[in-house]
Amino acid sequence: EAVGNAIRHGNATSVDIAVLDSGVDLVGLVIADNGNGMAPDAAPGIGSDLFTSLAYDWSCDSSPQGTTVTADLTWSPAAIPQDSPHRRGRAAPQVTAAPANPGNPGRSGESAPGKHAS
Repeated sequence: EAVGNAIRHGNATSVDIAVLDSGVDLVGLVIADNGNGMAPDAAPGIGSDLFTSLAYDWSCDSSPQGTTVTADLTWSPAAIPQDSPHRRGRAAPQVTAAPANPGNPGRSGESAPGKHAS
């Protein structure tokens, strides 16, 4: 996702990927590009959700000279603290449905007739 975003949105011509030993049971991942960086008002998207759900810890630094995403990924479930939201088997997060949007059926919580909510 980070590589795709660098190319699609940041107009990067170069993306470097490094895999590092971050310590016991952790693997470091660094993805750095030379793109335009993220807009200051950019909302978090699927990439942020992906890293939050899969990484033990992660960060993103962006400037007009490029973006660097750094993540520590677990090599072993034992590396994840018991109280971490990233531990498998944790309780599902609370989900609040968005209010219906009558002007745009099928979005924000309701399906249009004949369509299935996804």
